[in-house]
Amino acid sequence: MYLRVTFKGQGFAWQFGTGLDIGKLNVDLRYELGLSKLNSAGYPDTKLNIFTLGLGIKLF
Repeated sequence: MYLRVTFKGQGFAWQFGTGLDIGKLNVDLRYELGLSKLNSAGYPDTKLNIFTLGLGIKLF
């Protein structure tokens, strides 16, 4: 059995996040809540939901 899955070229999502700076260190936490479905066949309820953690150091 062959299942053809085609992904959409775009998606819409809400992003929520916060950031914290402590001296030269910064920390960002972000969540992306998918609003649109990613494909049309096979997995119709697949949406983009991502947690992102970013760390940074101020150089200058």
